[in-house]
Amino acid sequence: MFTFPQCSSDGCEQDALYGEDFCVRHLKEPAKYLRDLKDYLKGAESIKKINLSGIRLDNIDLSEKIFYLCNFNNMVFHNVKFRRTGMNLVFFDFSQFDHCDFENSDIKETVFAGSEIYNCNLKNSDICRCNFVGINGKHCNFSDSDLYGSHFINSRLSHIEFEDCNLKRTHFGKAELIEV
Repeated sequence: MFTFPQCSSDGCEQDALYGEDFCVRHLKEPAKYLRDLKDYLKGAESIKKINLSGIRLDNIDLSEKIFYLCNFNNMVFHNVKFRRTGMNLVFFDFSQFDHCDFENSDIKETVFAGSEIYNCNLKNSDICRCNFVGINGKHCNFSDSDLYGSHFINSRLSHIEFEDCNLKRTHFGKAELIEV
């Protein structure tokens, strides 16, 4: 679907990070990269076709941004605000989300498969045709959201709120539901 340049480190088969010749493991100055990345993300209205695989983002407000065709797999998001954000074809597979806020967002055809999603607010959002297969979710609120066509197959969901949601064509096959 998309390709990124390969990491320039000898023998590494990982994709290079956005704006770099190296993957997260081979960055020469990771602290500087993270500072510059945060400045870029805060200043951009639209973030398209970038790879940030393996990065950790803490305490950043990314509200009212548009994300399209991004590779954000194996990332860690702690206390990140995505309020009123648009996402289409964003790949968050095997990422970790803790205390993140997606309220009033428009999230389409986005992949969260294999992720850990804890203490997150996804209220009043359109979250259509998204892949939550195999997630581990705890203490999250999806209330008043449209989850049309999303899949939570083989997921473990504990203390999740789905009050007044559109769950048409939403699949929970073989999911473990605890106080949902």
